[in-house]
Amino acid sequence: MGRVDPFRDFSKFLKMQELLAKDEKIKELLLIIVMYNTNLRVGDALSLRWCDVIDENYKVRNRFYIEESKLRYLRKKKKKINKKFIPMTLQLKDSLLNIFFKYQSEISYYDYIFRSRSFCKKGQNISWSRSYVYLFVKKYADLAGVEDDIIGAHSIRKTWAYHAYNQLKIPIDRISRELNHSSIQVTERYAGIDEDIQREHYNMVSKLAESIQQYVKIDNLPKKHWKKPDKRKKKPKIVKPKIVKPKKRELRRE
Repeated sequence: MGRVDPFRDFSKFLKMQELLAKDEKIKELLLIIVMYNTNLRVGDALSLRWCDVIDENYKVRNRFYIEESKLRYLRKKKKKINKKFIPMTLQLKDSLLNIFFKYQSEISYYDYIFRSRSFCKKGQNISWSRSYVYLFVKKYADLAGVEDDIIGAHSIRKTWAYHAYNQLKIPIDRISRELNHSSIQVTERYAGIDEDIQREHYNMVSKLAESIQQYVKIDNLPKKHWKKPDKRKKKPKIVKPKIVKPKKRELRRE
């Protein structure tokens, strides 16, 4: 999948969640809550099981550890890695606990939280695919009125980083560490912060030549946007040089 943007307008991000709840897409709504509260990647959020977040006494854990897909890639290269520590927010605790107890008769302790319904009927414990997440996030983002931004499954994580920096003023180096990025520059590009700064700089430079705008106002524009060519002026004919082929030599008979 190509590049996606964060939800720059946070009200539309909330509107999308309202529409999911209205259509009774509870598990889809839970995935949005999990990804936003943990800043996990789509694949890592889909890999979560109920036993990861709820203990044997059926109480929500205060924190959990996860080995991110990026870390698993580094482990293959025999690099020293640590599991990521995820604190559980109050919103996340309540959401998980309510859904677990509401549908406890249909849930097994070691099931994926986002278990596929089609495979569930076959008795298989398989999570949703990332393509399905992309489809429902894109659909409900369009219904919420998102037009300018390119939205996909990864937009939820980018939204966390974007608003943590712009609204909450969390230092960019701290956000970069939470996202497990190699540098601050990577985080700025990833969260769309770099694009906002670039747009602001272009607008600032454009204001220097603001006086030119008067020439393209509706009242100052000519009636026709192009002039007909003058037929009296004939174009000079281009004379192609003649190619003289050499004559064949005739053989004389003696």
